[in-house]
Amino acid sequence: MGITDLLGLHFAFKRVGLDRQLLGGPKRVREIAAGLQGFVAA
Repeated sequence: MGITDLLGLHFAFKRVGLDRQLLGGPKRVREIAAGLQGFVAA
């Protein structure tokens, strides 16, 4: 299957790119979440 505008995947890729710019990479997001839940020192 090719990627077309009808499939809507480009919206997901744009969201991932924006989230990484705003929140940081996956490692950073996991660190923040663990700190908020009290698993590690924030």
